[in-house]
Amino acid sequence: MRIEDLDWGNRVIFVPDSKTPEGRRLVPMSRRVFELLRARRGTRTEGWVFPSNRSASGHLCSIDRLFREARQQAGFRKNWFSIVPVMTTALGSLCEPGTWLLSCAQWVIET
Repeated sequence: MRIEDLDWGNRVIFVPDSKTPEGRRLVPMSRRVFELLRARRGTRTEGWVFPSNRSASGHLCSIDRLFREARQQAGFRKNWFSIVPVMTTALGSLCEPGTWLLSCAQWVIET
């Protein structure tokens, strides 16, 4: 996700590229996401929202490693729970109230 694709005035995220033609769309930001992304952006006006020096693409592409590390730090056994229910719960809190959860899930999968 690029900073240039965040429409702060209308509180939407433009998804410019997707695995499917239908994936190109605007996704509403909840107040919480708006505030988090604005803080993450800081004073930058362009570039990746989640840059990475170690990634060949220049930005984070997966949260698998971060999820494993968080699970280990929390003391949970491997395979005790899956990232899928965690993602579903997270989607519920990230989406604007009244937004269809499947629409948010598709946005996460396609970006």
